[in-house]
Amino acid sequence: MANYLTETPLTLRDKLFNYIYGQTGNRTMAKNVAGDMSGNLSLFDLTGIPLGEEAGRLTGEGVATGDLGNASAGLGLLALGTLDPLKVGKVAKPVVTKVTDTGKSLLGKFPTTTAGRILHKTKKGGYSVNLPTGNTPETGYMVGIYKNDDPRNTVLDKLLTKKDIEQAVNKNKKQLNKEDIYLGSWMNEGQTYIEPSKRFTTEGTDALRKATKFGEKTNQKALFDAALGKEYPVGNWAEFIQSPEYGERLGILNKEGIEYLKKHPQKDWWNLKNTELEEIYGKENRNKIAGYLAATSPLSDVGKNVRLASEYMRRDIKGEPIIQPLFTIPENAVGFQAGLKMPLEKSYTPNLERVLKGDINQMQSQKVRGMAQALTGDPNAMVFDRHWAKLSEKPTAGIYTDVTKNTFPAGKQYDDLEKIVAKTAKKTGLTPAEFSANVWTGYRNKAQTEGKVFGEKVGAGILSESKGIADIFSDIVTDNAKKLKMTRKELIEKMKKGDISLLSLLPPSLVYQDKGLLSE
Repeated sequence: MANYLTETPLTLRDKLFNYIYGQTGNRTMAKNVAGDMSGNLSLFDLTGIPLGEEAGRLTGEGVATGDLGNASAGLGLLALGTLDPLKVGKVAKPVVTKVTDTGKSLLGKFPTTTAGRILHKTKKGGYSVNLPTGNTPETGYMVGIYKNDDPRNTVLDKLLTKKDIEQAVNKNKKQLNKEDIYLGSWMNEGQTYIEPSKRFTTEGTDALRKATKFGEKTNQKALFDAALGKEYPVGNWAEFIQSPEYGERLGILNKEGIEYLKKHPQKDWWNLKNTELEEIYGKENRNKIAGYLAATSPLSDVGKNVRLASEYMRRDIKGEPIIQPLFTIPENAVGFQAGLKMPLEKSYTPNLERVLKGDINQMQSQKVRGMAQALTGDPNAMVFDRHWAKLSEKPTAGIYTDVTKNTFPAGKQYDDLEKIVAKTAKKTGLTPAEFSANVWTGYRNKAQTEGKVFGEKVGAGILSESKGIADIFSDIVTDNAKKLKMTRKELIEKMKKGDISLLSLLPPSLVYQDKGLLSE
């Protein structure tokens, strides 16, 4: 801290002038108190005597600590002649005052951050301001950063005062010194709330869900849209999946799925046993085809999934490298653009290699590993994908599965839902694998036929039917055989030998004649 009292009168005059002018913005007042270099007389000059000890102390402390009251009081004592004559002419000893970083020190740097402005705006309904910059948000979602019962939040059952505001700021001075954290205050049902809040952008399709999921973590009830001046609810996903409403959803979709699958050969969506798929690739390869189907399932609809898996199974049968970096999609491929490399192969590679080694239980991601286990007959296996993410949401109540749309996160949420689904499945007499597949099928069918599920519109993008995976495989075999002008039997024989997959409609001799495509 600078020792203003040991400096020359001129330096002190300058500092006093700058301080008073900086605090009040009134140049005339600053001149009247401190004077200036042009020789104008001031209160400072009219005393006609050096600073006395008491007045000097008050003036010096006032300038040093930013206390205008002390600075003015010190000069006032001189002007009124209230000094002890014995102390006239003495200069005060250097005073170093430690300034405590209180909430008050963060307030008042800008007109928008004074305790008075905050008090006035709060009584009008609510206010939000960034203390380091003085900015009040014109746009953005404002979300509290602490849980409601956190002692760092302030909840008052009385009329708000400036002192309350200072104390609230003091409790949160570290957070409120950040440029992305705002002081938020509002009144609701006779109570006043003051808390630090984080601003989230409103731009982007996932903006609201990101802000809401943050608010869910801090146990908020609502977030505030600064631009629209409205609140959005913040729900709790974990509580929702345990609610009777969610249980009712699962029951409705399970019945829907059962009725749909009754119309098709495979009543069990996951079953591969005694199917044409098992006949073509052999019982000994059931785990491998299950693995290749699971490995190529991310970001694939069922039809695309089946076609990709059949190509990797073809390579396996032929003894070719599973990963072929130079291979490109052949002409007349179905559902893929010719000339491009196998889609997502780089991200699929680790799991494809695990399948080749027979390590399907070591496949990465809960969703992929669960699908491989379900296809090999594990009754407790469950697969939660983008459809499960959607059916587990209720946007009107601020309930979202993940910060990203159409995403079901791995980890605790996945584990929690497995427990809920297993418990519900037990009540129906079905295995978790059967029940979860029925729910998935029911959701997809409703989405395709009605365009809306539980009041929420379902966007385009659900391709292929919702029948069992072995049935979809057989449908594609029939379709490819017709377009290749082969009998189904001929096509099946070539698939058994690894001469062709379901990826292309070209004769196998044209697709695979260039062995230079197999590896780098």
